Amino acid sequence: MSCGMDFADLRTGETGACCFSLRHHIHDNRNVPPFFLSTPSPATLREYHNKFPPFPFAHTYFHSVSTTYMRSRDQSAEQVSSSSKSEKTEGSSSSPAAMSTEIAPLTIRVGSQATKTVYISQENVTTFGNVIDDHNPIHSDPEAAQAAGFPTTICYGMYAGSLFSGLMAKEMPGPGTVYLSQNLRFTAPVFVGDDIQAIVEVREFRKDKGLVYLSNILQKTEPSTGKTIMCVDGSAVVMNKNLKFEGESEWSVK
Repeated sequence: MSCGMDFADLRTGETGACCFSLRHHIHDNRNVPPFFLSTPSPATLREYHNKFPPFPFAHTYFHSVSTTYMRSRDQSAEQVSSSSKSEKTEGSSSSPAAMSTEIAPLTIRVGSQATKTVYISQENVTTFGNVIDDHNPIHSDPEAAQAAGFPTTICYGMYAGSLFSGLMAKEMPGPGTVYLSQNLRFTAPVFVGDDIQAIVEVREFRKDKGLVYLSNILQKTEPSTGKTIMCVDGSAVVMNKNLKFEGESEWSVK
C-alpha cells in the first residue's frame, strides 16, 4: 500500500511533505506502522531509516523528493537574500543630495521686485465665494452688479488682496516665507475679465531675524485709454530664514 507522510530535512530539521511506498515493510511481516501519526523528528527518521532500509525505488524516490525540496528551499532563500541586497543597493544609490528638498537661498536688496499677471475669471471668483461662504450677488450676477453701479460682476476685494500671497511664496522672498502682517487699501474695483498685475517690492529688511518689509500693489491697464489704474495698495511684513541680504537697510517697522 502507499501512504502519505511528512519527512524531515536532515540538515536543518525543517519539514516538508512527500509520499512513498511502505509495501515492502508489510511484505516482510515486520511490526512497522504504515504511517507516522505526526511529523517525525530527524533522529526518529534516521533510526527508522537504519532499522528498516527501504527498497531501492523508495530510497531513490525519498532521496529525489528530499533533494528537490532542499534545492527549492535553498534557491528561495538565495532569491530572498538577493532581493534584499538589491533593495539595499537601490536604497543606498539615492544619495541625500538626490532626495534633498533644500531651498536655494534668494539674494534680495532694497528695491528688489517680483511681479505676476493674473486673469480674473468668473469661475475663480465664484469658487472663492464658495470657499469663504460669501454669496453676495454682485460677484456672480451681472444684473445685481449693474444695479449696484458696476458694469459687470466684480472680484472679491480679499481675493484680489490674496494674490500677493502666492507671489511672495513662489517668487520673492520665495518658498519658506511666513506672513506676519498685511495691510490693504482698496482704491478701485477689479472686474471679472480684468488682467491684473501684482507687484511686491522690498522696502526694508532685518538680517538677524530674516524679516522683510514689502510694498504691495495691484494694478490694471484701462483698455480704452491705456491708463494704469491702481486697484489695491498695501504693505506686508514677512519672515524667511532662507534669504541672503545684499547691502544694508534700516528697520523702522514697529
